[in-house]
Amino acid sequence: MEHAYANGSFDQLFSVEIHKESADKVIERFSNISSVVIFNSDSETALKEIFKKIKKEDRAFFFLDAHFPGEHSSEFNGYESVASDRVTLPLESELRLIRNSRPYSNDVIVVDDLRIYENGPFENGNLPENFGGLSEYFRHIRFVYELLPNHVITKDYRDEGYLIISPMNSEFQLTRLNPFQRMVRNIRKRIFGAI
Repeated sequence: MEHAYANGSFDQLFSVEIHKESADKVIERFSNISSVVIFNSDSETALKEIFKKIKKEDRAFFFLDAHFPGEHSSEFNGYESVASDRVTLPLESELRLIRNSRPYSNDVIVVDDLRIYENGPFENGNLPENFGGLSEYFRHIRFVYELLPNHVITKDYRDEGYLIISPMNSEFQLTRLNPFQRMVRNIRKRIFGAI
């Protein structure tokens, strides 16, 4: 969220965090910025509210990084204790909701952590075998192709992997921050973390 806000390319930013402790931190950080709205909710409920706030003709950018809620909190009990369900891995239901709510849009969707769903030549390696008790039943992206057959679906193996879903006519490319931009971002994170 910090990066998207600093980018300055968005009229309005919405973020969803189901885990209250995490949501409260972000809500406090952006409390004086009216163009940023944080939802402490599950993603499906929040997306339904967000769709009421954006026009059908608006072009939206979705960054879906929804998995293992609360994993960075003091309350997290480890990946083995997490169930493989729509709360832990909501990607399929999120994409279905986006498709059904915005069927004729020119939206771009980027999904983070592709390696949760499949193995590949990821820059940061594959998940360990049986990670988080994820069954092979959940480790695929066939549903993406089924839900969005008229989109360009690209796999990017940088970091932990990204799935880029864009309209047929899109020229969107996922670019990496240059070293100076990464340094500035990291300094901001440290300062924000210390406050």
